[in-house]
Amino acid sequence: MALTEVFTGKNGTLTLASENTPEGADAKAVVDTYAIQTVGRLTDVAVKVDTALKEFYEVGRRHPVSLSPGDIAISGTVGRAYVNGALLMLLQGRGSSPTAFAEPYVQPSFTITLRLADPARPSNSLTLEIGDKIALTPPLGWNGWNSWAERIDRAKNLAAAEAMVATGLIDHGWTYINLDDSWQGVRGGPLEALQPNEKFPDFAGMVARIHALGLKAGLYSTPYIQSYAGYVGASSRL
Repeated sequence: MALTEVFTGKNGTLTLASENTPEGADAKAVVDTYAIQTVGRLTDVAVKVDTALKEFYEVGRRHPVSLSPGDIAISGTVGRAYVNGALLMLLQGRGSSPTAFAEPYVQPSFTITLRLADPARPSNSLTLEIGDKIALTPPLGWNGWNSWAERIDRAKNLAAAEAMVATGLIDHGWTYINLDDSWQGVRGGPLEALQPNEKFPDFAGMVARIHALGLKAGLYSTPYIQSYAGYVGASSRL
């Protein structure tokens, strides 16, 4: 996940800054002598700053509880660049001087800095790139075990779904109605699949109602022979 900000400007300038090295001192001498600190101008500048956001997980939490800044990548584009001969002079170093110097001579070293002439404003401030790593909100929903444990039934499960819509939670990222333990009956049907027990008649109709409300239905299972509440587990042949 990355936080992206794009700064734009119609015009910009290229300026030089010498480094604190022998090569930088050589470049500074040329810059000061010829007053060529500004070596070009740019039009239609866009600078993109991508800040990676690292996910922080607390012990025992499945989803991240906070984000912190990570690596920063800076890139950009310009519509057109106008570079004057001063920059070429520095790139050539003392080789551009008509006076003969014995080689090897110091090659100037400098840093080019982009300065936007007009105020730069983020055109895409606080843009979050949402992909397969993290959502706009953590997965939010209701779990029947936390409220009813093994006393859960069809009516209570649907009541929770209706309440999630009626209270407006659905408009703030709340999405899931998760049916936990205590729904399991015995195996049956053409595929010998685990069937719901008598507390959940018309199981398909219950799920269809949850979907019709704009929510998602979740269902608990376990790989063991018996569930936590003592119901049939997924590996049982009962």
